[in-house]
Amino acid sequence: MDIELVRTFLEVNRLRHFGRAAERLFVTPAAVSARVRLLEEHLGAVLFSRARNNIHLTPAGQRFLPHAENMVRSWQRAVTSVGGGERTDMVALGSLHSIWNVLLDGWLAQVYGQDLGVALQVELLSSQAVVSRMREQSLDLALMYEPPQARDLRVDAVSRVSLALFADRPGLTADEALSGYVHVDWGVQFAMSLSRALPGLPEPVLRVDTPEIARDFLCRRGGAAFLPETVSGGGSADGPLHPVTGAPRIDRTVYLVESAEAAESAVRDRVRAALAAWLEAPAPSDRTALS
Repeated sequence: MDIELVRTFLEVNRLRHFGRAAERLFVTPAAVSARVRLLEEHLGAVLFSRARNNIHLTPAGQRFLPHAENMVRSWQRAVTSVGGGERTDMVALGSLHSIWNVLLDGWLAQVYGQDLGVALQVELLSSQAVVSRMREQSLDLALMYEPPQARDLRVDAVSRVSLALFADRPGLTADEALSGYVHVDWGVQFAMSLSRALPGLPEPVLRVDTPEIARDFLCRRGGAAFLPETVSGGGSADGPLHPVTGAPRIDRTVYLVESAEAAESAVRDRVRAALAAWLEAPAPSDRTALS
């Protein structure tokens, strides 16, 4: 099957518009329609409902979507591996946003400075997407807080994120700070630990999945959130955040996950070693501060 048919399907689904998809793909709208029809003929199913100004996936299209995404990713990896010049080996690394931004800012520049002879593909994903992609073996390595305990996955603890309550103003008690509580999604275990430590925790005014969004909100609008202890004293254009005295601290273990069934790979071993070395080294203040 022509991979361009699958790319066109994904672009139409993303934009929900044949004309805009044509602009993105540098073809005519008629060509986009023809590609989608040909793909539907190959699959024997209608993929899009084409109501006027309301293009959306049919049930068949929804079932095909994850397969299409995997096909394009696999093709991209094949192109990189075969036609990537001197960097003929590729490693796909997945991570949660909060892990990457807190622990791995600057790591890519260091890895490429070492010239490991590898082409990296980095994707920031949800926990569910990481597990799914690991089991499909479309990711080689992944960083998570709560990996599933499964025989087909190998899990190693590689680092830790220590979380403390920070507020936009100094001198607040925990009760005062939590009146404007912003909940950062640090995983299920964090939420359980927090409910045990603070059983009277109020409903958050905002829920976010990355600490950067929470920090920006606190600096601009006020409130409090659990953030990495490394933000202590850190400032931004909108001012510093202040640790809340007496509030609990909660640690999150970071795990490196890989398929237990994947074939041996020297290049994956080199990337794993580079990750471990970075995570084990003392973190300079400019590496992990959320500024």
